[in-house]
Amino acid sequence: MMSGQTQPNDNDKENKECFVLDASFFIEIPEALEFLNNSECYTTPSIYEELKSLKAKAMFDAIKPKLNSPREDYIKKVKEVVKATNDKLSPQDIEVLALALMLKDKRKNVILLTEDYGIMNVASCLSLRTKCFVNKGIKDFYVWRKRCAICGRLVKKFISECPYCGSKKFCYVPKRHKS
Repeated sequence: MMSGQTQPNDNDKENKECFVLDASFFIEIPEALEFLNNSECYTTPSIYEELKSLKAKAMFDAIKPKLNSPREDYIKKVKEVVKATNDKLSPQDIEVLALALMLKDKRKNVILLTEDYGIMNVASCLSLRTKCFVNKGIKDFYVWRKRCAICGRLVKKFISECPYCGSKKFCYVPKRHKS
């Protein structure tokens, strides 16, 4: 465990609201600092490593979130949902979702702060609450389907050539599901 990392404690108050912060929170919304109002905040070491600008790092230092790595079983759960929705998420995105899920199992009021629609989509499938400040957020979740760019037919996501027309060009189209 990296210096500064903490493990969530089973004795933490279950009803206390806590926030899990994605890198987009530090990068895109420095004015949201007041919103946190000394709340309990968490993020992962990989999110900290993603921060490049001095402004984002200063925001991180001002908030002082607890650094915590999610357990592997939570990472696996998130990866299963990502595979089902076909969202394109980075390892850092998967870790921050896994951390939120792990904390949710320990307390009731976990809110994931992010501006990333892919993270919001997967969070919705995992019944995680999200909040964003710049974007509208999402009401429903989406599963991304692979479609041939030439003939327009839906194809299985693992193929590299369309079985109908032979094209190797594909795009992904969303299929909306009610949350």
